[in-house]
Amino acid sequence: MNKKIFLINMESAGGMKAYTDAIAIALENIGFYDLIRVELVYSDIKEITVEENNKKWIIYVPTKLKYYFFMFPKKIDEVVNNIIEKIGVEDAFFFITWPSYYLNNLYLPDDRTLLIIHDSRPHETSSNFLKKIGRKILYYRIKALSKKVKYIATNSRYQQISLEYMFKKKIFYFPMPPFAGVTLSKKICNEIASKKFNNYYLFFGRLEEYKGIDILIESVNILAQKFKMFPQVVIAGKGTIKKKYRKIINKLDNILLIDRFLDDDEIGYLFSQAKCVIFPYKTVTQSGPLQYAYYFRKPVIVSGLSYFLEHFDFNNPPGLIHEAKSSISLAYTLYMFEHLSNSEIENFRNNSYKNYKKYFDFPIFTQELSNFLFKIMKG
Repeated sequence: MNKKIFLINMESAGGMKAYTDAIAIALENIGFYDLIRVELVYSDIKEITVEENNKKWIIYVPTKLKYYFFMFPKKIDEVVNNIIEKIGVEDAFFFITWPSYYLNNLYLPDDRTLLIIHDSRPHETSSNFLKKIGRKILYYRIKALSKKVKYIATNSRYQQISLEYMFKKKIFYFPMPPFAGVTLSKKICNEIASKKFNNYYLFFGRLEEYKGIDILIESVNILAQKFKMFPQVVIAGKGTIKKKYRKIINKLDNILLIDRFLDDDEIGYLFSQAKCVIFPYKTVTQSGPLQYAYYFRKPVIVSGLSYFLEHFDFNNPPGLIHEAKSSISLAYTLYMFEHLSNSEIENFRNNSYKNYKKYFDFPIFTQELSNFLFKIMKG
Protein backbone atom coordinates (compact mmCIF):
# COMPACT_ATOMS: atom_id res chain seq x y z
CA MET A 1 0.00 0.00 0.00
CA ASN A 2 1.37 3.39 -1.01
CA LYS A 3 2.20 5.89 1.71
CA LYS A 4 -0.04 8.98 1.87
CA ILE A 5 1.49 12.40 1.32
CA PHE A 6 -0.51 15.53 2.05
CA LEU A 7 0.91 18.34 -0.08
CA ILE A 8 -0.28 21.56 1.54
CA ASN A 9 0.16 24.99 -0.06
CA MET A 10 -1.46 27.96 1.65
CA GLU A 11 -0.37 30.63 -0.84
CA SER A 12 -1.66 30.77 -4.41
CA ALA A 13 -0.05 34.08 -5.33
CA GLY A 14 3.25 34.52 -7.15
CA GLY A 15 5.18 31.42 -8.08
CA MET A 16 4.05 29.19 -5.19
CA LYS A 17 1.35 27.44 -7.22
CA ALA A 18 3.87 26.55 -9.94
CA TYR A 19 6.38 25.55 -7.26
CA THR A 20 3.89 23.16 -5.62
CA ASP A 21 2.62 21.86 -8.98
CA ALA A 22 6.18 20.87 -9.91
CA ILE A 23 6.59 18.91 -6.67
CA ALA A 24 3.22 17.21 -7.29
CA ILE A 25 4.26 16.18 -10.82
CA ALA A 26 7.55 14.77 -9.50
CA LEU A 27 5.76 12.81 -6.76
CA GLU A 28 3.36 11.36 -9.34
CA ASN A 29 6.35 10.38 -11.51
CA ILE A 30 8.00 8.63 -8.57
CA GLY A 31 4.79 6.66 -8.15
CA PHE A 32 5.25 5.22 -4.65
CA TYR A 33 2.98 7.69 -2.91
CA ASP A 34 -0.74 8.34 -2.64
CA LEU A 35 -0.82 12.11 -3.15
CA ILE A 36 -3.51 14.31 -1.57
CA ARG A 37 -3.29 18.01 -2.30
CA VAL A 38 -4.67 20.88 -0.22
CA GLU A 39 -4.43 24.30 -1.80
CA LEU A 40 -5.71 27.76 -0.98
CA VAL A 41 -7.06 30.02 -3.72
CA TYR A 42 -8.36 33.59 -3.41
CA SER A 43 -11.67 34.16 -5.16
CA ASP A 44 -14.47 36.71 -5.58
CA ILE A 45 -16.83 34.82 -3.29
CA LYS A 46 -18.54 35.84 -0.07
CA GLU A 47 -17.52 33.00 2.23
CA ILE A 48 -15.02 30.15 2.45
CA THR A 49 -15.87 27.30 0.09
CA VAL A 50 -14.22 23.90 -0.30
CA GLU A 51 -14.15 21.77 -3.45
CA GLU A 52 -12.62 18.34 -4.03
CA ASN A 53 -11.65 16.84 -7.35
CA ASN A 54 -9.50 13.76 -7.83
CA LYS A 55 -7.77 14.00 -4.41
CA LYS A 56 -7.17 17.73 -4.76
CA TRP A 57 -8.92 19.88 -2.19
CA ILE A 58 -9.20 23.58 -3.01
CA ILE A 59 -10.09 26.06 -0.29
CA TYR A 60 -11.58 29.18 -1.86
CA VAL A 61 -11.12 32.23 0.36
CA PRO A 62 -12.79 35.62 -0.26
CA THR A 63 -10.16 37.96 -1.66
CA LYS A 64 -11.66 40.87 0.27
CA LEU A 65 -11.07 39.00 3.54
CA LYS A 66 -7.51 37.95 2.75
CA TYR A 67 -5.93 40.25 5.32
CA TYR A 68 -8.55 39.43 7.95
CA PHE A 69 -7.61 35.77 7.72
CA PHE A 70 -3.97 36.79 7.73
CA MET A 71 -4.47 38.20 11.22
CA PHE A 72 -7.00 35.58 12.36
CA PRO A 73 -6.26 32.29 10.58
CA LYS A 74 -8.13 29.97 12.94
CA LYS A 75 -11.04 29.41 10.52
CA ILE A 76 -8.67 28.42 7.70
CA ASP A 77 -6.88 25.99 9.99
CA GLU A 78 -10.19 24.41 10.99
CA VAL A 79 -11.06 23.84 7.34
CA VAL A 80 -7.68 22.16 6.69
CA ASN A 81 -8.07 20.06 9.84
CA ASN A 82 -11.48 18.85 8.67
CA ILE A 83 -10.03 17.77 5.32
CA ILE A 84 -7.17 15.91 6.98
CA GLU A 85 -9.45 14.19 9.49
CA LYS A 86 -11.87 13.17 6.72
CA ILE A 87 -9.10 11.46 4.75
CA GLY A 88 -7.24 10.10 7.76
CA VAL A 89 -3.78 10.83 9.11
CA GLU A 90 -2.60 7.32 9.96
CA ASP A 91 0.91 6.84 8.53
CA ALA A 92 0.44 9.97 6.39
CA PHE A 93 3.33 12.35 5.74
CA PHE A 94 2.76 16.09 5.48
CA PHE A 95 4.56 18.42 3.04
CA ILE A 96 3.99 22.12 3.74
CA THR A 97 5.35 24.00 0.74
CA TRP A 98 4.29 27.38 2.07
CA PRO A 99 2.75 28.02 5.51
CA SER A 100 1.99 31.62 4.60
CA TYR A 101 -0.51 33.32 6.87
CA TYR A 102 -2.12 30.10 8.03
CA LEU A 103 -1.35 26.81 9.74
CA ASN A 104 -0.22 28.38 13.01
CA ASN A 105 -3.08 26.65 14.87
CA LEU A 106 -3.08 23.53 12.73
CA TYR A 107 -2.56 20.13 14.32
CA LEU A 108 0.10 18.16 12.50
CA PRO A 109 2.00 15.04 13.61
CA ASP A 110 5.38 16.57 14.43
CA ASP A 111 7.40 13.49 13.45
CA ARG A 112 5.73 13.21 10.02
CA THR A 113 5.70 16.83 8.93
CA LEU A 114 8.11 18.53 6.55
CA LEU A 115 8.22 22.31 6.39
CA ILE A 116 9.91 23.88 3.37
CA ILE A 117 11.40 27.26 4.27
CA HIS A 118 11.99 29.77 1.49
CA ASP A 119 13.19 32.77 3.49
CA SER A 120 15.54 32.28 6.43
CA ARG A 121 15.12 35.95 7.29
CA PRO A 122 12.63 38.70 6.44
CA HIS A 123 13.33 40.61 3.25
CA GLU A 124 13.52 44.38 3.07
CA THR A 125 10.08 45.81 2.49
CA SER A 126 8.63 49.20 1.67
CA SER A 127 7.85 51.82 4.29
CA ASN A 128 4.23 50.61 4.28
CA PHE A 129 3.43 49.87 7.93
CA LEU A 130 1.00 47.01 7.25
CA LYS A 131 3.49 45.26 4.96
CA LYS A 132 6.21 45.49 7.60
CA ILE A 133 3.90 44.09 10.26
CA GLY A 134 2.79 41.34 7.86
CA ARG A 135 6.36 40.26 7.17
CA LYS A 136 7.15 40.12 10.89
CA ILE A 137 4.05 38.05 11.66
CA LEU A 138 4.81 35.65 8.82
CA TYR A 139 8.42 35.29 9.97
CA TYR A 140 7.32 34.67 13.56
CA ARG A 141 4.85 31.96 12.49
CA ILE A 142 7.41 30.19 10.33
CA LYS A 143 9.92 30.20 13.21
CA ALA A 144 7.28 28.86 15.62
CA LEU A 145 6.30 26.06 13.23
CA SER A 146 9.95 25.27 12.53
CA LYS A 147 10.61 24.58 16.20
CA LYS A 148 7.65 22.21 16.31
CA VAL A 149 8.16 19.97 13.26
CA LYS A 150 10.85 17.31 12.91
CA TYR A 151 11.83 17.95 9.29
CA ILE A 152 12.80 21.23 7.66
CA ALA A 153 14.06 21.59 4.10
CA THR A 154 15.19 24.40 1.86
CA ASN A 155 16.21 24.80 -1.79
CA SER A 156 19.42 26.74 -1.17
CA ARG A 157 22.73 25.49 0.21
CA TYR A 158 23.41 28.90 1.72
CA GLN A 159 20.04 28.88 3.48
CA GLN A 160 20.67 25.33 4.68
CA ILE A 161 23.76 26.56 6.55
CA SER A 162 21.95 29.68 7.78
CA LEU A 163 18.94 27.74 9.07
CA GLU A 164 21.08 25.11 10.80
CA TYR A 165 22.88 27.90 12.63
CA MET A 166 19.54 29.55 13.49
CA PHE A 167 17.60 26.48 14.69
CA LYS A 168 20.49 24.31 15.91
CA LYS A 169 19.02 21.28 14.12
CA LYS A 170 19.57 19.37 10.89
CA ILE A 171 18.16 21.10 7.80
CA PHE A 172 17.65 19.09 4.63
CA TYR A 173 18.30 20.30 1.11
CA PHE A 174 16.74 19.38 -2.20
CA PRO A 175 16.94 21.35 -5.47
CA MET A 176 14.55 24.08 -6.52
CA PRO A 177 11.54 22.50 -8.27
CA PRO A 178 11.83 23.07 -12.05
CA PHE A 179 8.55 24.69 -13.04
CA ALA A 180 9.66 26.78 -16.03
CA GLY A 181 8.65 24.12 -18.53
CA VAL A 182 5.08 24.19 -17.20
CA THR A 183 4.49 27.50 -19.00
CA LEU A 184 4.92 26.99 -22.73
CA SER A 185 2.14 29.08 -24.28
CA LYS A 186 3.00 32.50 -25.67
CA LYS A 187 -0.07 34.71 -25.36
CA ILE A 188 0.84 38.20 -26.55
CA CYS A 189 1.43 40.77 -23.82
CA ASN A 190 -0.54 43.75 -25.13
CA GLU A 191 1.56 46.47 -23.49
CA ILE A 192 4.75 45.20 -25.17
CA ALA A 193 3.08 44.69 -28.54
CA SER A 194 1.45 48.15 -28.56
CA LYS A 195 4.72 49.88 -27.65
CA LYS A 196 6.56 47.70 -30.22
CA PHE A 197 9.24 46.70 -27.74
CA ASN A 198 11.49 43.74 -28.56
CA ASN A 199 14.99 42.63 -27.69
CA TYR A 200 14.66 44.36 -24.33
CA TYR A 201 16.16 43.94 -20.87
CA LEU A 202 13.55 42.30 -18.67
CA PHE A 203 12.77 42.40 -14.98
CA PHE A 204 9.92 40.06 -14.07
CA GLY A 205 8.29 39.44 -10.71
CA ARG A 206 6.47 41.06 -7.85
CA LEU A 207 7.86 44.55 -7.28
CA GLU A 208 9.34 44.38 -3.79
CA GLU A 209 11.90 46.57 -2.06
CA TYR A 210 14.46 43.76 -1.75
CA LYS A 211 14.39 43.02 -5.48
CA GLY A 212 16.21 46.28 -6.24
CA ILE A 213 13.80 47.93 -8.69
CA ASP A 214 15.19 51.28 -7.55
CA ILE A 215 18.72 50.06 -8.40
CA LEU A 216 17.58 49.04 -11.89
CA ILE A 217 15.79 52.33 -12.61
CA GLU A 218 18.74 54.39 -11.34
CA SER A 219 21.15 52.39 -13.50
CA VAL A 220 19.07 52.95 -16.64
CA ASN A 221 18.94 56.66 -15.80
CA ILE A 222 22.76 56.69 -15.43
CA LEU A 223 23.08 55.12 -18.91
CA ALA A 224 20.85 57.84 -20.32
CA GLN A 225 22.58 60.75 -18.60
CA LYS A 226 26.24 59.69 -18.76
CA PHE A 227 26.42 57.61 -21.93
CA LYS A 228 23.37 58.74 -23.93
CA MET A 229 22.35 55.10 -24.19
CA PHE A 230 18.67 54.17 -24.18
CA PRO A 231 18.23 50.38 -24.28
CA GLN A 232 14.68 49.11 -24.02
CA VAL A 233 13.79 47.93 -20.50
CA VAL A 234 10.59 46.15 -19.47
CA ILE A 235 9.62 45.97 -15.79
CA ALA A 236 6.74 43.53 -15.46
CA GLY A 237 4.97 42.87 -12.19
CA LYS A 238 2.63 44.24 -9.56
CA GLY A 239 3.94 46.12 -6.56
CA THR A 240 5.16 49.39 -5.15
CA ILE A 241 7.57 51.83 -6.79
CA LYS A 242 8.47 55.04 -5.01
CA LYS A 243 7.30 58.30 -6.57
CA LYS A 244 10.79 59.51 -7.49
CA TYR A 245 11.46 56.37 -9.50
CA ARG A 246 8.09 56.58 -11.23
CA LYS A 247 9.14 60.07 -12.33
CA ILE A 248 12.24 58.60 -13.99
CA ILE A 249 10.10 55.96 -15.72
CA ASN A 250 7.74 58.66 -17.00
CA LYS A 251 10.71 60.70 -18.23
CA LEU A 252 12.43 57.89 -20.14
CA ASP A 253 10.63 56.46 -23.16
CA ASN A 254 12.87 53.38 -23.16
CA ILE A 255 11.36 52.01 -19.90
CA LEU A 256 8.03 50.18 -20.07
CA LEU A 257 6.34 49.45 -16.74
CA ILE A 258 3.66 46.75 -16.81
CA ASP A 259 2.17 47.35 -13.38
CA ARG A 260 -0.06 44.29 -13.00
CA PHE A 261 0.00 40.58 -12.37
CA LEU A 262 0.73 38.78 -15.62
CA ASP A 263 -1.17 35.66 -16.61
CA ASP A 264 0.84 32.45 -16.70
CA ASP A 265 0.28 32.14 -20.45
CA GLU A 266 1.87 35.59 -21.03
CA ILE A 267 5.19 34.55 -19.47
CA GLY A 268 6.40 32.67 -22.56
CA TYR A 269 5.92 35.75 -24.76
CA LEU A 270 7.48 38.05 -22.16
CA PHE A 271 10.69 36.01 -21.95
CA SER A 272 10.94 34.95 -25.59
CA GLN A 273 11.03 38.60 -26.74
CA ALA A 274 13.71 39.61 -24.23
CA LYS A 275 17.40 40.10 -24.94
CA CYS A 276 18.54 39.63 -21.35
CA VAL A 277 16.91 39.13 -17.95
CA ILE A 278 18.06 41.30 -15.05
CA PHE A 279 18.10 40.39 -11.35
CA PRO A 280 19.11 43.56 -9.44
CA TYR A 281 18.22 42.05 -6.04
CA LYS A 282 19.54 43.51 -2.79
CA THR A 283 18.96 40.23 -0.95
CA VAL A 284 17.79 36.86 -2.26
CA THR A 285 16.78 33.47 -0.89
CA GLN A 286 15.39 31.99 -4.11
CA SER A 287 14.15 33.18 -7.48
CA GLY A 288 11.62 31.52 -9.76
CA PRO A 289 12.24 33.87 -12.70
CA LEU A 290 15.88 32.69 -12.89
CA GLN A 291 14.83 29.31 -14.22
CA TYR A 292 12.46 30.99 -16.69
CA ALA A 293 15.43 32.96 -18.03
CA TYR A 294 17.52 29.80 -18.36
CA TYR A 295 14.66 27.80 -19.88
CA PHE A 296 14.09 30.41 -22.60
CA ARG A 297 17.86 30.59 -23.28
CA LYS A 298 18.22 34.18 -22.16
CA PRO A 299 21.46 35.68 -20.87
CA VAL A 300 21.22 37.04 -17.34
CA ILE A 301 22.65 39.89 -15.33
CA VAL A 302 22.54 38.92 -11.64
CA SER A 303 23.64 40.57 -8.44
CA GLY A 304 26.47 38.73 -6.68
CA LEU A 305 24.31 37.07 -4.03
CA SER A 306 24.22 33.54 -2.68
CA TYR A 307 21.29 31.98 -4.56
CA PHE A 308 22.36 33.39 -7.91
CA LEU A 309 25.96 32.27 -7.40
CA GLU A 310 24.75 28.78 -6.43
CA HIS A 311 22.96 28.58 -9.78
CA PHE A 312 25.63 30.20 -11.97
CA ASP A 313 27.98 27.76 -13.67
CA PHE A 314 31.29 29.62 -13.91
CA ASN A 315 32.57 27.06 -16.42
CA ASN A 316 29.58 27.87 -18.64
CA PRO A 317 28.66 31.43 -17.63
CA PRO A 318 25.11 32.41 -18.63
CA GLY A 319 25.76 36.14 -18.33
CA LEU A 320 27.30 38.82 -16.15
CA ILE A 321 27.41 39.55 -12.40
CA HIS A 322 27.16 42.99 -10.82
CA GLU A 323 27.72 44.26 -7.30
CA ALA A 324 24.54 44.08 -5.21
CA LYS A 325 22.93 47.35 -4.08
CA SER A 326 25.01 49.40 -6.52
CA SER A 327 23.27 51.25 -9.36
CA ILE A 328 26.67 52.34 -10.70
CA SER A 329 27.85 48.74 -10.89
CA LEU A 330 24.66 47.67 -12.65
CA ALA A 331 24.87 50.62 -15.06
CA TYR A 332 28.43 49.66 -15.97
CA THR A 333 27.41 46.01 -16.38
CA LEU A 334 24.60 47.07 -18.73
CA TYR A 335 27.10 49.22 -20.61
CA MET A 336 29.38 46.18 -21.01
CA PHE A 337 26.52 43.98 -22.15
CA GLU A 338 25.52 46.54 -24.78
CA HIS A 339 29.03 46.28 -26.23
CA LEU A 340 29.15 42.48 -26.45
CA SER A 341 29.52 40.92 -29.86
CA ASN A 342 26.75 38.76 -31.35
CA SER A 343 28.91 35.67 -30.84
CA GLU A 344 29.45 36.51 -27.16
CA ILE A 345 25.72 36.95 -26.63
CA GLU A 346 25.01 33.70 -28.46
CA ASN A 347 27.50 31.96 -26.18
CA PHE A 348 25.64 33.28 -23.14
CA ARG A 349 22.37 32.05 -24.66
CA ASN A 350 23.73 28.54 -25.14
CA ASN A 351 25.21 28.53 -21.65
CA SER A 352 21.93 29.71 -20.19
CA TYR A 353 20.18 26.54 -21.32
CA LYS A 354 23.14 24.47 -20.10
CA ASN A 355 22.54 26.06 -16.71
CA TYR A 356 18.87 25.13 -16.91
CA LYS A 357 19.74 21.50 -17.60
CA LYS A 358 22.28 21.48 -14.78
CA TYR A 359 20.20 23.12 -12.07
CA PHE A 360 16.54 22.71 -13.08
CA ASP A 361 16.28 19.57 -15.19
CA PHE A 362 13.10 17.69 -14.24
CA PRO A 363 14.47 14.10 -14.28
CA ILE A 364 17.36 15.17 -12.06
CA PHE A 365 14.99 16.95 -9.67
CA THR A 366 12.66 13.92 -9.53
CA GLN A 367 15.58 11.64 -8.62
CA GLU A 368 16.87 14.08 -6.00
CA LEU A 369 13.38 14.37 -4.49
CA SER A 370 13.02 10.58 -4.44
CA ASN A 371 16.38 10.22 -2.65
CA PHE A 372 15.38 12.92 -0.18
CA LEU A 373 12.03 11.26 0.61
CA PHE A 374 13.68 7.88 1.13
CA LYS A 375 16.13 9.50 3.54
CA ILE A 376 13.52 11.17 5.76
CA MET A 377 10.80 8.51 5.60
CA LYS A 378 13.02 5.69 6.73
CA GLY A 379 13.31 7.43 10.06
